[in-house]
Amino acid sequence: MKIEYEFTRQDTIGNSVAILYILAEGRDDLPFQKDIYKWRNLRMVPYMYIYWWGMKTIHVSYATLTIEEDNWIRVRRYPVHPGSKTFDQTLVPPSISGEDLFKTDVSYHLTFTKQGDTLTFEIEGDNKTRTFKWKNDELGSISSGRIGLRQKLTRSSLYKNFKIYTKSTK
Repeated sequence: MKIEYEFTRQDTIGNSVAILYILAEGRDDLPFQKDIYKWRNLRMVPYMYIYWWGMKTIHVSYATLTIEEDNWIRVRRYPVHPGSKTFDQTLVPPSISGEDLFKTDVSYHLTFTKQGDTLTFEIEGDNKTRTFKWKNDELGSISSGRIGLRQKLTRSSLYKNFKIYTKSTK
């Protein structure tokens, strides 16, 4: 599967994040039915724990800015593992950081490719191309679901030319 789009960050506010959900489904027990649209009312107030308890998905957070840290990119795998109790336990290493990852008012072409247990994230923009890779057997166990964008309330970003490609298994 390949997902690509143009992303332009417009804000300069701290403590904000943009998220891509890749192949999001519910855990398939009540109230988290397999089709996440059926329990969208549980997400009217977007508490993070509803996502990482109730969904099976790959989460990529990017274009972040906090007071304590540089911009970072993190991949997470939901739901938390059996016996896990915290959001931190969803992290798939490595975490990437750097203050120049996503500059305000610069357009970036983002490409996410999931093949088996490998996720690749390519960022083109600001006169450079960067590629990051995560390999984790938990990533390979997800093979169906919805694609979704989420951004925190304080974010201001532009998204355009959103495309999804899948490879036929025939």
